[in-house]
Amino acid sequence: MIDNSHYTQHKVQTIDLVKEWDLDPYRFSMLKYIERAGHKKYASYQSDMLKVAWYAIMAATEQKQIANDTIMLVTKLLMDEGN
Repeated sequence: MIDNSHYTQHKVQTIDLVKEWDLDPYRFSMLKYIERAGHKKYASYQSDMLKVAWYAIMAATEQKQIANDTIMLVTKLLMDEGN
């Protein structure tokens, strides 16, 4: 059975907002990862928020390479900060 409890913790479900707000795929994905950040088993808050950032960059630029490069740079900076 699929565990989707990380999407059912709030009074309003993400899918209902997607339908009501008629969200494009980028904004849908941003909302999905914001909702589950820190709640999904085996997915860290930081990794989910980096996914939000990736989708935000894609929404702004529609350039996958720019989004990938930006997230890689941020990830490297975070790793360097941790050392």
